[in-house]
Amino acid sequence: MKPLYWKILLILGAVIVGASLIIPKALRKNALVGMDDVPHTELILEVDDEYLLQDLLSKEARKLQNSIEKNNIKGSVRQKSGAIVVGFRSNKYYEQGAQLLDNLPVSFDGTAAKNLTVSEIKNRLFKVQFTPAYLGHVKQIAIDETYTEITDRVKISNADAAKMESDKIRFRYVESNDKRLALLIEQIRNPIYLSFHEVIGDIDQSKLTRCIDHSICPQGTSAYEQVNGYGYLVLRDEAILSGADLKGAADGLHPFSSYPVLNFSFKANGAKKFCEFTSSNINELFAVVINNEIITAPNIAGSICGGSSFIEGNFTMESAKDLALRLNAGTLPTKMRVVEERVVVPAGTAETQK
Repeated sequence: MKPLYWKILLILGAVIVGASLIIPKALRKNALVGMDDVPHTELILEVDDEYLLQDLLSKEARKLQNSIEKNNIKGSVRQKSGAIVVGFRSNKYYEQGAQLLDNLPVSFDGTAAKNLTVSEIKNRLFKVQFTPAYLGHVKQIAIDETYTEITDRVKISNADAAKMESDKIRFRYVESNDKRLALLIEQIRNPIYLSFHEVIGDIDQSKLTRCIDHSICPQGTSAYEQVNGYGYLVLRDEAILSGADLKGAADGLHPFSSYPVLNFSFKANGAKKFCEFTSSNINELFAVVINNEIITAPNIAGSICGGSSFIEGNFTMESAKDLALRLNAGTLPTKMRVVEERVVVPAGTAETQK
C-alpha cells in the first residue's frame, strides 16, 4: 500500500504544478479587456451653459411673478438676453416692487456669496441676473449629478465614464448590441424632454403675432410651434407634468381607430396633478411638448383620474415604440454638449480591427 500511496501523492503534485502554470495564462487570456486595450469611441461632454441658464431663468422668473402677484403688485416679468427684466406700472407699485427685489439676493452655499444681483436700468425697470459664482456652483452640481447618472447606467463591460479636471466628462464605449448603452448614447446626443402644459385660449391674433415674433407674450407664457403644421399655440410656462412624473410609457393602438398612440402611466403624485387639472379644465386644451415642440394638443373631454392616458401625434408604430423606449430610459439631469468625439485605436489593435 505504501508505494501506491506515494504514487497518488506524486500524481496530485504534478496536477497542482501543471494547473498553477496553465490557469493564470487562461485567466489572463479570458479576462475582461480594459477600455484602453480595445478600439473604442470617446466623447468629451460638457454642460450646455445656455440651456442651464435659460432653465434657471425660467424657474426664477416664475418665482418672481408669483411673489409679485401674491403681494398685489402690478408689474411684468420677462426673460431677455440672459437676465430677467422686471417692470412696475406706477410709482406706487415701483416702491413696493423695489423693496421686494431688495430682499431677493440670498446666500447659496453657507457663505456670504449671493445668487442674484439686482440693478435698476431705467425708471421702474430692473434687471435681475445670476452671479457668476452661483452659475459656477449650479454647473458643478449639474456635472456631478450627470456623472453619477451616467456611471450608474454604464455598469457594463463595454463603456465607462470619468470626470475631467476641466469641468468635463469623458464617456467611452465599444460598439455593441446592448440596448441600455444605445439608449444612453441617444440621450447624450439627442436628449428628450417632455412636459404637459395648459393652452392659453383667449388670445387674439395680434397678441399671438407679438408673442411669436417678438416674445412679447402674456405674463408667464410662451409661444410653441406645433409639429403637425397647425401653427403656434401660447402655453403657460409652468408645466402641469414633466417626464419626472411618468411611471412608464408604451406604444399601442387607439381603442377606437386602431392607429398608433403613446400610452402613459403616471406616478402617484403625477396622477393626482393630472386628475386635478383635467377636472378643472373640461372642454379646454392642453399641450404635450417634446423638446419645445407641441406634438399634440387634445381637448379635455372629461376628468382623467385613472393614473394613465394616451396621446396621439401622427405616430407610426416604430416612432411610438422608439419614443416610449427613450422616455422609459429617463433623462439626464441636464443637457450636455459633445465638444469632442474621436475613435481611439490603441497600438497593436489595428490589425485586429481590420
